[in-house]
Amino acid sequence: MIQKYYQPKDLSFLVKTSAHRASAKSLFLSFEYGVMPNEFKSPLKQMRSGTDAGDVICNEGLELFMKKSNGKAVCLSESTADILLQRGVVDFF
Repeated sequence: MIQKYYQPKDLSFLVKTSAHRASAKSLFLSFEYGVMPNEFKSPLKQMRSGTDAGDVICNEGLELFMKKSNGKAVCLSESTADILLQRGVVDFF
C-alpha cells in the first residue's frame, strides 16, 4: 500500500512577510535562546553613516583591519587576515 503524506500547497507561513523580498535569513523560523548575537552593519555602511574607519565595529568572529590601498576598514576572519597580512594587502589599525 502506498502512503500519501499531506503537503500544504502554500508554504508562505514559513516565511516572514515584509515589504521586501525574502532573504536567506527570513526563510528560517526565528527562535530565541538567551541573548541574541549582535549583527552590525558592514564596515562600508558604517563609514558611509559617519563612523571613522578606526571606530568600525565588526561582527563576532571578525577582526578590524585597514586596507593599505585606500585606508578603509575591513572586517576579516583570522584565517583570511593571516593570508592578507602576508600578502601586504591589509594592516592593523
